[in-house]
Amino acid sequence: MNLGHIRRVVLFCPAALTGGPEALHQLSHALTGVGIESHMVYFGGGGGIQVERNRVRSASPLAAEVMEYYAAYAPRSAPEVPRDGDTLMVLPESLAPKHHGFTAGRVAIWWLSVDNAYRAAPRLRDEAFRRELFARPDLIHLWQSAYARDFLRDHGAPNMAELRDYTSPLFTDAPAAGPSPRRACAYNAAKGGDLGAGFFQAHPNLDGLALQGFSKPKLREIFSERLVYVDFGHFPGQDRMPREAAACGAVVFIRRRGAGRFQEDFPLPEDFKFEDAEVESGALAARIEAVMADPRGHWDAQQPFRDMILNEKRAFQAQAAALFGRASARP
Repeated sequence: MNLGHIRRVVLFCPAALTGGPEALHQLSHALTGVGIESHMVYFGGGGGIQVERNRVRSASPLAAEVMEYYAAYAPRSAPEVPRDGDTLMVLPESLAPKHHGFTAGRVAIWWLSVDNAYRAAPRLRDEAFRRELFARPDLIHLWQSAYARDFLRDHGAPNMAELRDYTSPLFTDAPAAGPSPRRACAYNAAKGGDLGAGFFQAHPNLDGLALQGFSKPKLREIFSERLVYVDFGHFPGQDRMPREAAACGAVVFIRRRGAGRFQEDFPLPEDFKFEDAEVESGALAARIEAVMADPRGHWDAQQPFRDMILNEKRAFQAQAAALFGRASARP
């Protein structure tokens, strides 16, 4: 695909404080850095979006907390954005069923998640719709994870390109020099929380803290203190929380589901990935206890994972620039 002529990118973004919207803001910031005009069009919160041949209008109310949360990415938002042949429209995967409304000009779907797409867009469960979607020859499919890449390949998507994201500099600007000191655990209560709660109830000696509702600075504090982070989620993409935890000094264990099965997404030794049966059998608990007994040795074993995390921003900027035929900006 050749996107060298694109001079304006319009990114459709849920007005939410989660990983997908943060990735969209990261892309906006990266494109601005290489001289491409970039606009955020927010949806959700009771407003609507009107797409016309020569403009896009948005009436979605935008909470002050959204703009404050993403302020570091300097997003540019306006109720009306011009549109022409030099404009690319980027849709998150949740808007895939809306692709019919974007027939003029270039359109891309960024698959930041696979599993969550089916929940947000139930039409994806319909085989006839999927055939139609992936047969559209002018539609661009961007993948954030190897899991999403294989999903697109399996469905015969004709135009594909890698575009990941990066862990927030809040976690990577001052990476840990060694394992976190307290022999205790944390886990994500928002994804796989029931499985995690049951596991730590069965193993109270592992001192598992459920993470939900914490600010990013507070998460950094927790990860910098607790030695082990366990993620019981389904990994619809290359989830952020394991990467954030690793950058801060935690030794990470992830469930072998979704993107968690792919070494390209989570380059961890296999001993740090677990099956559901190992949660019940005691095998996972034994491996966590081994980390408690030898923190430095297990932390050292995850160095390739941390190296990937610390290089993500540079790699992402290079991918974004190359996609549009531009030289990469400095990080």
